[in-house]
Amino acid sequence: MRYILPIVFSLIIALILIGCENDENPIQPTPFSLKVVYPNGGESFRVTDTVAVSWESGGLGWDTLGTQVRLFLIKSDRRYKDLGSFYNSGLAMWIISRYDAPLGDNYKIRVQHSIEASIWDESDLYFSIY
Repeated sequence: MRYILPIVFSLIIALILIGCENDENPIQPTPFSLKVVYPNGGESFRVTDTVAVSWESGGLGWDTLGTQVRLFLIKSDRRYKDLGSFYNSGLAMWIISRYDAPLGDNYKIRVQHSIEASIWDESDLYFSIY
């Protein structure tokens, strides 16, 4: 028994060192990602409705406390209104006011990383506000 423990310990150290030398395939971090879940198109909302905007996020670092996203109202594929900055909890409540947008059926929601503007997603299809 007294000889087995040093041998096992030596094997563990050797395996660790071999693993550290293998830099041919280093582990790559998962890129940030965002995906709008709701509203994702086809919905109809009235002015004064409260909409539970939801999204999924993934990738290295999203679990960091304080990471935020911005929500935008998109009209006819153009940014129409900044709805604010929210913690990346996957849920934000939006009360549609008459000042948000004119009535219409060509709206989407964009969820965007608050610092890295190239990380974003929009509703797949249009929703309407009436």
